[in-house]
Amino acid sequence: MKYGKHPPIPTECPYCKGEVVLTENDALYGRKIYKNNNCNIYLCFACMASIGTHMDGITPLGTMADKELKTLRKQAHDLFDPFWNSKAQRDALYKWLAKRLGIKPEDCHFGHFDKECVRRAIAILETTRKKKVK
Repeated sequence: MKYGKHPPIPTECPYCKGEVVLTENDALYGRKIYKNNNCNIYLCFACMASIGTHMDGITPLGTMADKELKTLRKQAHDLFDPFWNSKAQRDALYKWLAKRLGIKPEDCHFGHFDKECVRRAIAILETTRKKKVK
């Protein structure tokens, strides 16, 4: 999980050891879904694990994810995002979460988390949300 700013470009799938290729996301979703004028993903055609790319269309947004990990990462973001309204608040929240996870702030990115780490983050965020609601 220690990648610094960006993990390396994937070439081998961590799930099935299949080849990972850079392609457009219609190969996964059946239609092109553009985000910031970009629709590129890294995809393993053997098991359909994937990761999107930054606006440059090459730099991976995180690490390869299967369907379960994608669902967990989305759940974590859905819990995390309501807590912040500005980039400064978001950065502070990532530092807060990193401290609770016992990782460096620069490693605190949902796209870099494996299933175990994202589950821990979800538990922390759910507990925090419940405390705020009371």
